[in-house]
Amino acid sequence: MQLQTRQNDGDMKTKTVVLIDDHNLVREMVVEMLAYKKELEIVGESALPEEGIELVRKTKPDLVLLDITFAGKPQFDALKAILDQSPQTRVIAVSMHKNPVFARKMLLSGAKGYITKSSTLEEMFHGIREVMAGKIFLCEEITEQLVEHMFGEN
Repeated sequence: MQLQTRQNDGDMKTKTVVLIDDHNLVREMVVEMLAYKKELEIVGESALPEEGIELVRKTKPDLVLLDITFAGKPQFDALKAILDQSPQTRVIAVSMHKNPVFARKMLLSGAKGYITKSSTLEEMFHGIREVMAGKIFLCEEITEQLVEHMFGEN
């Protein structure tokens, strides 16, 4: 668990972010990329759901980027615990799973967005903006599958 502090130069529009992902490389890259976004401030990161939940309790972030699978298990309980600790926090599920069923379950459990790990950085930033604006966001890959399922030929 790593709690970070950074001056935001008094910018009241800055949104705080906690990142929870068990892959070190993914966490480090996301932290590095978010550092270039003045409107976002990483206030903590964790490789373990339990530690991430504690970070959320301490920091009450505006946004959590939550990897939905740790040790092969979906993290629906972690999502619930995050929202119990900080109901105003918005959660974007980040996943290697490209099956819309996972996106549906996460949204029904309280997530406001779903992004696959094959999404681009620009799509992730777009998703963050949409979710922080109060909208629901599904990455293009999931949206395309849902449209195909709903309107595709049988």
